Amino acid sequence: MSRALVGLVVMAACTENSPPPKGRTTNTSSRTIASPKGRAEFLCSYELCPTKPIDAAFHVYYQDNSTGLLPAPSDSTTYAVVKIAPDDAALWARGCESTAVDVRPDWAKELLAERPEWAPKSAPDTYRCPFGQERVIHVKEGVVIWQVVRN
Repeated sequence: MSRALVGLVVMAACTENSPPPKGRTTNTSSRTIASPKGRAEFLCSYELCPTKPIDAAFHVYYQDNSTGLLPAPSDSTTYAVVKIAPDDAALWARGCESTAVDVRPDWAKELLAERPEWAPKSAPDTYRCPFGQERVIHVKEGVVIWQVVRN
C-alpha cells in the first residue's frame, strides 16, 4: 500500500500542470540592466568574481536544480566581458593555469559590440580555471573575457 502511495505522489509531482520550481533560474542579458553597478552585482551574484567589476556585458543562463523532487547540481553557462581595474588583473588569474584558449569566441565579439570602447588592443594572457572557467585577460585595458560552463 505504501509503495502505491509513493508512486502516486511521484506521478503527481511530475505532471505538466506542476508550476516551475522556484529558485535562481534565469536567462538574463546585461542589456536588461541599466546601471554598471547593477550589471556587476547581478553577474557576481551568479559567478564568483575575484574583485568587484567596474561594469560587465554578459549573458547568464542558469537552471536552478536545487529545488524539486530530486535536488541536483545546477546547470549554468555564463558568457561575460568584464571591465576591471587593471591593478586587479592578477587576482582574476589567481588559481588558474596558463593555457591556450580561444581569445575571441563569437559570443565575446557580440558582447564587445555592446561596449566598443572596451575593445582590447593588447595581447591577452589566457587561462583555464577551476569549475569550468576560461579567462582571457587583457591587463593593459582591464578587460576580462570570461566563460563559465557547468553542466
